[in-house]
Amino acid sequence: MVNGEVDVPIIPNESDITIVLLPPSTVNKLITVSQVSDDNVDTVPVVRSYDGHDYDTLHPLLLSVDCVEGSCSVELPPNTSGSVMHYIIKELSPEVKTDKEDKARLLLQATYGPTEASLAEAVALVNPANWVQDQINNKPTTLLRSHYRQRTNGNIRTNLHHHGTKPACESGSRWVRYSFNRWKDIGKTINEVASGSGTWYLTVDGIVRTEVDTQPSVEFSLSGTSYVICRVVTDHLQMSSFVSAPTGEKGKLTVASSSSACMSSPVVIDMPAVSFSNDEGIPVVNLQDLADTNVLDTKILQGVVSPSTCDDFKKTWPNFVKDAATGLFYVEDRRAEFYENTDGATTEKKQMLSSRCPQVDKTFLNEDTCVVRTDCSPPVFDGGFELNAQNLRKFYELDEKYVYRVENLPLIGTSTPCSTNSNRFVRKNADGDTSNGCGGQDTSDIFPEVATSISTHLSSLSVSDQDKKRVIDLEDIDIPCTDSSDTALGASFTVTIPGSGASSCWTHSYRKVRVGILLSYEFVCSI
Repeated sequence: MVNGEVDVPIIPNESDITIVLLPPSTVNKLITVSQVSDDNVDTVPVVRSYDGHDYDTLHPLLLSVDCVEGSCSVELPPNTSGSVMHYIIKELSPEVKTDKEDKARLLLQATYGPTEASLAEAVALVNPANWVQDQINNKPTTLLRSHYRQRTNGNIRTNLHHHGTKPACESGSRWVRYSFNRWKDIGKTINEVASGSGTWYLTVDGIVRTEVDTQPSVEFSLSGTSYVICRVVTDHLQMSSFVSAPTGEKGKLTVASSSSACMSSPVVIDMPAVSFSNDEGIPVVNLQDLADTNVLDTKILQGVVSPSTCDDFKKTWPNFVKDAATGLFYVEDRRAEFYENTDGATTEKKQMLSSRCPQVDKTFLNEDTCVVRTDCSPPVFDGGFELNAQNLRKFYELDEKYVYRVENLPLIGTSTPCSTNSNRFVRKNADGDTSNGCGGQDTSDIFPEVATSISTHLSSLSVSDQDKKRVIDLEDIDIPCTDSSDTALGASFTVTIPGSGASSCWTHSYRKVRVGILLSYEFVCSI
């Protein structure tokens, strides 16, 4: 075992482990052991001790340290490299901090940073333990989430339940000059379309993004008039957002003939600016520059210039505007708008057909604010609507939400078939009728009148139509059955197809539903 001394080099054994007894640290002293390269240039700290504590091992070497009753030793591995590498022990005695400096360090580690008020409070509490206990006992809970939400301006693609998209016509919305978005458009295809007046439209997904005098395919010798926007990670300028920097440098866009060609033969072109020869239908607005001069070709909406109004803006992206001061065109750069909801009961904004409240998951921090809100997702909207593709699309057009499926759909407003003369029945698997019909779900023995009514309707159809029929609407037909407990509501019935004799299964369904079945009561908690 070797007794380690401060500033005395320790040369490890070439074949065996060298155990070094380490000197203890004392209050306000830091002792480190470092590995020193053979040229005395590079040092790597390997263990440390401060204020009388035991030694800690450090990354990346993680040498073995053994401490018993305040006495510590470290195992130095054999030096098999043949170099003159050694270890050195250093002792550091930093200047004693003032009480304010000490408490400021505590606040830097435990809060977002000290203020004059918080620093005075921490000094008055004498030590960190008292400060922590005071925070627990006397201070209200605050959340990083709230702090972040008040300061973020995130780029988003769709609305989420805890935030929405800042409306395009609202003061403070963000607008940019570049035609293609580095977040939204990667992998999409640009098509060059002749305008008929000597210019060309550049479109994505059938939407015109800009109008240019010279085709990029001609200017940059592309192989065709249709090309894919590539993701290039080797050089950030390959997908620059800006159109033209103050130095005259233009932003860049990397494209290729196909997505696979993005890896093999990409072509770099200039990022085209938003421009149109005809401004009909494009609102005129007042725009102001961002305070950050490093964000290029970006402005903030101040207001709409008459005769343009907010009715000239679409609810779906992209919107375009014309700056009244410069005559330049800009495209909407959608940003997140976070909603205030501190008690679960009040909100500044609502989404989803003007009746969607922001919410977050219930936690021990906000559980006391959680309330049931029927206004956030009402069970019924005035008038209702048919559950068809056209109406479901409105969810996307109004709030950018897709409806992929409807689960646990209740038969709202639908009566048992025994008490109404207007009923709908849906066939289960018309291409695969089985011999046992509905199997264990069959209620034909309880309500034979329902099965008979379905069979009678099928008899009026041709044999071919009987086999193909999937939905039956029995209009103005009374079914002579009694169902005081609504057992037949939504029930399944086995029916023999008159033409083929196959055993089919038909489920009682509904004709129309209200929007409320797609939404539900929400348990809303504070944000």
